[in-house]
Parts: sequence; C-alpha cells; structure tokens
Amino acid sequence: RVNPQCIYATSCGSCSIQHISKDYQWKLKIKKLNHIFQRYNNLDNLIDFYSFQDGNHYGYRNRALIPVNISGKNIILGYYRRNSHEIVDIDDCLVLDPRIRGYLAIIKNDLQNILINNPASSNHLKFIRHLGLRIASATGEVLITVITKRNITNNLSKQADLWVKNLYNVHGVILNIQPNDNN
Repeated sequence: RVNPQCIYATSCGSCSIQHISKDYQWKLKIKKLNHIFQRYNNLDNLIDFYSFQDGNHYGYRNRALIPVNISGKNIILGYYRRNSHEIVDIDDCLVLDPRIRGYLAIIKNDLQNILINNPASSNHLKFIRHLGLRIASATGEVLITVITKRNITNNLSKQADLWVKNLYNVHGVILNIQPNDNN
C-alpha cells in the first residue's frame, strides 16, 4: 500500500487503485487484459503486455471525459465520487498527460467567467454535461469536446475560438449534442 500523490484520490472515483504500488497496479492490469483476451477471444498470452510498461505511474492518460455541473454560481468540473453521481470538484488530474493537465483549470476558469460575467450566455452553460480532452500521443494535437443536452453553439463559439487561439496545440473544439439523459 502506498500514499497516493493525488489530493483527490480518496474521494474521486476516477482512480480507484492509486493506493496500490505501481508494480502491483501493472500486474493487476495485465491480469485483467489477459482475462479479457482469454475469455472473449480464446487467446492466451498472445501479447507481451510488459513491453508496454513505461514506468509512468502518473501522466499516462491521453484522454478524459469529465462531468460538468453548475451549483449556484460555481462551475463544478471533476469525476464522480465513488458509487455516486456526485461530482468531486477538481482543478487537476495527475493521471492525465502533462501536456493537457493544465487545461482543466483553464477551461473551468473560462466557463466560470462566462457564468459570472455574461448572464445571457451563462443560462446556456447548465446544458453542458461533460468536457472531453484528448491529446494525440504522437503529434501532441489537442481536441476539446463539449458534450451538451442542447445546441449552445451561439453561446460557446466565441470561447471555443479563444481556446483554439490561446491554448497550446488545441486544433479543434467540438460540440457533441446528447439530448437524452441515457446517452
């Protein structure tokens, strides 16, 4: 057992095994992958998963799908608390690729500024469900996805343009409209 470096590890449901040593985490992941390959494909030890181990305990995720909510005049951005739909408000995520980690706080701050300073647009922020971040491992190109219940293009397009212009290597912002609660 190890002490997680992440200050959210005990409450955030995204990383449920940070209290386990890096080597044992890797063994658990390999065991799970081998089980999946064996169970669903009837393949056993076909891939040498140990060849993929790079030693990074943090900073290895190249994508994130992060729930978003509004509570009063505050943007709540983070992962769900374990076994609940309550969002643990975060400003950082240690397991994200370091090239996109800082974008969480910047995007959250930008949305917070819209909420406070632009009442006409802020009403539309309540339709945001998730924020997606993805970085291409080889090129470093970043894609931001805003998943909403309704089309809020008119209210978010100016901010999307600013993200592309001001955030390093952001090559696009996509609005993904998911109107149903179950998708």
